This record gives sequence, C-alpha cells and structure tokens, in this order.
Amino acid sequence: GKELCDILTVFGSNVAIFSVKESKLLSTSPIDIERWRRRAIESSTKQIYGAERSIRSATHIVRSDGSQGLPLLSQSEIQVHRIAVSLGSRGKAPITSRDYGKGFVHVFDEDAFSSIMGELNTASDFFEYLSKKLIFLTNSSSVLFEGGEEDLLAVYLANDRHFPTATSFISIGSGIWDDFQQ
Repeated sequence: GKELCDILTVFGSNVAIFSVKESKLLSTSPIDIERWRRRAIESSTKQIYGAERSIRSATHIVRSDGSQGLPLLSQSEIQVHRIAVSLGSRGKAPITSRDYGKGFVHVFDEDAFSSIMGELNTASDFFEYLSKKLIFLTNSSSVLFEGGEEDLLAVYLANDRHFPTATSFISIGSGIWDDFQQ
C-alpha cells in the first residue's frame, strides 16, 4: 500500500533503488542549505533504506496493483545501489555521496545525474561506474574530493573507466569536467 521507491531497476545481480526529491533551495545561507539537505537528501536516504529493508525480505517485487512481479535473486547474490537524486539546488549546495547510516548512498543533483546518464548510457556502464566509485571513495583514505560528481566522472572516463589507485594523496577539484568536455 506504500510506494517502495521512485524507481527500482534490476539488471542481473544489480538492484538500484532510486529516490528523487525536489525541493527549491531558497538561498545559499547555511540555514537554507541545511533545510534543503534535510528535505532533498535525508528524506531520500530514509526512503531508500526503507525500500532496501523491504527488498531484502522479499522474494519478488510486488507491482502497484498488488500482483507478483519480478523475482529477486537471493540476498547473497544481489548488489544494492542506493541512489538519491536531489533536485532544486541549482548546483549551489554541496552534495556528498557517503554512508548516511545504513550503507553508502550515491547522491546526485539534476546536472550530475544528466551528465552521468548522457555518458554512461547503458545499464552495465552505469552499474560498473557506481561499483567502482563506491570502492574508490570508501577504500581510499587519502582522497580530497572538492569537485562535483561531474568532476569525479571526468576522472573515471579520462582513466579508461577506472579510478586511480590511491597510493598517495589524490585531489579531485572542481572544473575537471569542463576541461574533460573540451
């Protein structure tokens, strides 16, 4: 009787749980940015974690009409990708993909999501990027990430669809995406 998530994508062993929230950022004051984050990001992560709990206890997806839908692989076989698309900041609020308490969440604004879908336009490319990004950001303690998601995508694409290995300090600044496009 409740909406599971905004989009659920199953591709082989990959299950992507999407939550899309739109909330207009009123100003760039710290108070307004924090309010926007709560409405656009934290509410998405809450929905995603709830959807994941439901999926992990299910054997099939249930359609909106209540009928049995797609079968799910066993829990040990699936890789869940948690994706929050947070609209309305117009690139004015910092967005961070990280663990929000119950697993890593990929957080995109409207511009980053559009760029990623434009460059990684097959399901296998998209899921490979998410998996490699997760490993890169969670296993690299010496990464300074000051740019946006598009800058991270540019590093990935410029390195033949791989992230650099963190043998020492790695800095990913803003503007890399613009340079990469040129």
